[in-house]
Amino acid sequence: MCQSKSVQLKFLRDNIHLAVEETSELRMSEEEEEENETKAKMIDEKETPFLAAARNGIVEMVNEIYNLRPSVLHETNSQGDNVLLVAAKNRKPVVIECLKEILKIEVWRTLCMAINKDGKTMLHMAGEVPSDDMHSQVSYSALEMVWDAKWFQVPKQIHI
Repeated sequence: MCQSKSVQLKFLRDNIHLAVEETSELRMSEEEEEENETKAKMIDEKETPFLAAARNGIVEMVNEIYNLRPSVLHETNSQGDNVLLVAAKNRKPVVIECLKEILKIEVWRTLCMAINKDGKTMLHMAGEVPSDDMHSQVSYSALEMVWDAKWFQVPKQIHI
């Protein structure tokens, strides 16, 4: 009788362990599904390769696409962000500086004065707190403060 109880207890422990593993796997898959849904919502269907390059800070690609088709400067995403707004929102000063060098002053000023659907300008985008994705790239508070201080110097250099 004692042996059968120990066998039953072992059987119960094993089944409980399996049930816990299955439940955690289900939770993981639910979490993964939610994460995938969030990513799908974040993907902008109107984002062009030019805007994606600006968002990711790929200066070479921004230059090449602009050289092949200069009209890409006037493309916007579903939020109404042009290339400068996208670069400012994602804190890519290299893209902004590159575009300032290659664009005519009239075109530059037009892009700088652009307003998106939320009524935000490039300076609004520069002043926003970075998204959670950006915090994962900067590991220390001191580095974040240095980055913010450097970022707020960009509008001074642009001479808006």
